Amino acid sequence: MMKIRDAGPQDRELLRKIRNDCRHFFVDTKLISRKKQCQFWSEKVETGSYRIWVVEDDHFNVFGYVQARNFGDNGCEIGIALLPRFRKMGYAREALTYAINHLRGIGLGKVWLEVREDNSRARKLFTEAGFTEAGRGFGPLLRMEMYL
Repeated sequence: MMKIRDAGPQDRELLRKIRNDCRHFFVDTKLISRKKQCQFWSEKVETGSYRIWVVEDDHFNVFGYVQARNFGDNGCEIGIALLPRFRKMGYAREALTYAINHLRGIGLGKVWLEVREDNSRARKLFTEAGFTEAGRGFGPLLRMEMYL
């Protein structure tokens, strides 16, 4: 069974590892020191500039996260990351639904994200959740958005 909770300072290292697993497509994470990566997550978690929820199993093992960032007038950008062995099990759908419902509940009117054009599984997930393509992002990324 999956649980979702607010991220705290104790989650910095796990968030760093999960992010690195997903970012290897874009950035050589070895070029950024572990200390700098942990500092990045400390700033996001502890200052509240991001809203981050961790996804964990019944034994409190964190295996993913959902984040909301770049809050604007009426919306924000969201992102989701799960460790590979936990994909294709419905966890991403459940975590995404949780975040969207929360953001809708605080009165946001729109969320957006960027997804790799060649990531057909993620694009299908987002389309089924109600996102529509809204143009190009940076490099190989598509921008998708959803009105809440």
